[in-house]
Amino acid sequence: KKGVEEETSRAVVLTSYREPIQRCLSSIHQLCNKNLAGRSNATLAACRACRYDVETPVWDKIVNMTLDHYEGVEAVTRMRLEHVQVLSIDMIDINSFFDSLREELRPSGSVVPETPWRNPEKKSVCSFSMPS
Repeated sequence: KKGVEEETSRAVVLTSYREPIQRCLSSIHQLCNKNLAGRSNATLAACRACRYDVETPVWDKIVNMTLDHYEGVEAVTRMRLEHVQVLSIDMIDINSFFDSLREELRPSGSVVPETPWRNPEKKSVCSFSMPS
């Protein structure tokens, strides 16, 4: 319509990150405790030994995947797209962030219940360590 300004679309890209060592160890936990039937013999041997000096290439691959992830997060945060804001948030802060967002976006006078879902993950018995 004439005389009416066009509305501008806006978007937010949300990326999350966690401390690199935590992410790397979490990846090792996932590798050694999930979908074991699809893992290679080298990976299974590395997981059983739970030591960096056994099947070192398996662990180095995870380290490199972690580095690739952070390079990707950096690339996203450097994007310069019109009408797009990029927000990166540390995983340690994500629950409080979404709690605040839920409160901010809820319709006035309504109650938005918290999710009953919780992470069912069990702690691993492997206390993995590797050189930095």
